[in-house]
Amino acid sequence: MLTELFHGRLVQLAARDADKDGETLARWSTDSDYLRLLDSEPARPRLAKGFGEGITRRADRQHVFAFNIRTLADDRFIGFVSLRVGNWASAEGRVGIGIGAAADRSHGYGTDAMQLI
Repeated sequence: MLTELFHGRLVQLAARDADKDGETLARWSTDSDYLRLLDSEPARPRLAKGFGEGITRRADRQHVFAFNIRTLADDRFIGFVSLRVGNWASAEGRVGIGIGAAADRSHGYGTDAMQLI
């Protein structure tokens, strides 16, 4: 069976878009549950412009592989997953994932995205 690269059972990993993603990411930054699950840093709301600039900056790093998570059923942007490689030789790295809207959590999207990354 031939499978498409970056496509799972429920989601696909897609390129990040600094122009289009900022508004959605800024909206998620006001959700305390999302922020609590996402990071160990203090929660704070952010502006869309700040997210767009961050996406552009991170895309320039050689050892960061970041993707949007989009549903296969309706091509909705529901989150992100990233892989940061610290040391290729020792296979040292870090993975991060965030599913934005509470309604999209606990449906297997995150598991599918983690298997892809």
